[in-house]
Amino acid sequence: MQPLTFWYEFAVNPGKEAQFLEQVRTVGAPVRDKLMADGVILAWGVDVPLMHMPGGHTHEIWYAVADWAGVEKVDTALRAQIAKLEDEATKAGVTAKKGATSTEGPTARMMEISDVSKRRGPGPPQSGRAGSNYRALHEPRGC
Repeated sequence: MQPLTFWYEFAVNPGKEAQFLEQVRTVGAPVRDKLMADGVILAWGVDVPLMHMPGGHTHEIWYAVADWAGVEKVDTALRAQIAKLEDEATKAGVTAKKGATSTEGPTARMMEISDVSKRRGPGPPQSGRAGSNYRALHEPRGC
């Protein structure tokens, strides 16, 4: 059986690339790294397409799994991670003073970092690849 590759497309706002990568490191990477160690995820990464089209995406996060059960495990784990981080942010008090470390949850941070109006809607799998993006996979919370 050929592995499935699943990806999220993001239109990162200019000047927000470092914040985007920090979001990847703190929200999704721990989940994907654990699932990779468990053998669920075969590989994962972050790509920046060399060619950009106006109004298109600027970054992709992708992962490969053996089957659809792996996709469901990744989705479930990411949703749990996001819910946990959202709850922690709520408990910490969602507002932070300007210049202070933000206590906003991952969804609010991603809404600031990327232009979600440029997302591609979910569609049927094509050639063993499942198209998606951040918001479609993780609504109503995100990441």
